[in-house]
Amino acid sequence: MKAPSSPSSTSRKRPVDYLRRWFRKVWNVRGGGLYAVGYALTFLYFEITSIVGDLLDSSSVGDFFRNQIFEFLIRFAGETIQNMVYAFMWPVYLIRLDPVWGGIALGLAFWLFPITLKKPIEAWLFKDEEGGG
Repeated sequence: MKAPSSPSSTSRKRPVDYLRRWFRKVWNVRGGGLYAVGYALTFLYFEITSIVGDLLDSSSVGDFFRNQIFEFLIRFAGETIQNMVYAFMWPVYLIRLDPVWGGIALGLAFWLFPITLKKPIEAWLFKDEEGGG
């Protein structure tokens, strides 16, 4: 149990805290490796480009929010499910860029990721837990 004066118990949640909590769930569900990172980055990419596209298609910011409120449950939720499916297939997008070099890059990434990036990512994801993950 944390003491009442500890910074994490008295400080407000920042957006990065919500991102870390979401990414930790993705990390655990997707196997805690390069596939999980690729899934998360691909999903965020598709979600951001979807929102930016909607914003650019709107005639004003007020129009954007008005449309998002009415269409969120139907269209945007459907796009989110579609983006989840696309994110599952993130290695395919890498290989489609260039089959030979994409395949080589993917193989190298799966080989180098556990050696170089896995421990720092786990340290960031689980820094608030005892033992660091």
